[in-house]
Amino acid sequence: MIPVKYKFVILSILFFLLTNSTLDLNAQMVSGEMAKTTIEEHEETTFSIKILGAKDVTAPVVLMDALEKADGIELIKDSNWDTLNVNGDVILQKNIKLTSRDSGFYWVPSLPVSYVAGGKRTTKSTEKIPLTVNPFPLDSPQPRDIKGIKKEPLKFEDFLPLLIVLLVVGSLGLGAYFYWKRRKDKEAVMPPPPVLPAHEVALQKLHKLEEQKLWQQGEIKAFQSELTFIVREYLENRFGIQALESTTEEIVSDLNAKDIKDDQKQQLSSMFRMADMVKFAKAKPPADVHSKLLEETEAFVRNTKKIIIEPIVESNTEES
Repeated sequence: MIPVKYKFVILSILFFLLTNSTLDLNAQMVSGEMAKTTIEEHEETTFSIKILGAKDVTAPVVLMDALEKADGIELIKDSNWDTLNVNGDVILQKNIKLTSRDSGFYWVPSLPVSYVAGGKRTTKSTEKIPLTVNPFPLDSPQPRDIKGIKKEPLKFEDFLPLLIVLLVVGSLGLGAYFYWKRRKDKEAVMPPPPVLPAHEVALQKLHKLEEQKLWQQGEIKAFQSELTFIVREYLENRFGIQALESTTEEIVSDLNAKDIKDDQKQQLSSMFRMADMVKFAKAKPPADVHSKLLEETEAFVRNTKKIIIEPIVESNTEES
């Protein structure tokens, strides 16, 4: 018979062992394995990192610093985490492609793997794994340097397309130059067209405006605008004032210093006021007002035109 006090101790030990065994069964494990532990120079191999019992694992991270600094081992690329289900066990797996450029014996270092489980972040590490890199086999075809391109000596035919292009461009250039020079010389010989006096230009435009019959077609505003423009242009060319961009008052003020009568200035002001009423106030005067206004404008131009007095040339005649 086992004493009672020993039974209690035995039961306590069994309970402790059972509890720790359960914890170990539920704990995660981190492992690493190589697809090949012996490769040739420049050959690739896969280093797989696994987290076993990863049902409740989130945010796994592999710290790559040791691998990036490892002697003789070169990291090509790493994949995302894949979730596997093996016999009811959830496994997280990450594949890392490795290679080596030089033959020798190297160690794939232990890599820390950090993850969150049960609300806490835990870090466990993989084991160190040996990697043997053999030299490239001598009987394999070796890459050779590319020989430079052997250049052939240049021939006349090689320059022929360039010479043809230069000849065509030169011919077109010479033709354009002589055409321009001939045209320029011809323009220089032609006498300039005679400049018409201001009143003749204005009378021609007034006659053309009358032939358009704008006010008869209801285009009163267009008629008045064209009429005032002709008058302003005539004043600017005849008296040398800024009439096209000035107001009626400014035009009359500038004409005070010119050889023009007061009644003519008053007539001009009346014409401009009538045109402004039609254009801006949308007034509709009788139809005969437009024809009368056109007649008054022609009379104004004729009465204010510049009279050129040609000098009289005296001729000496001998009395016989």
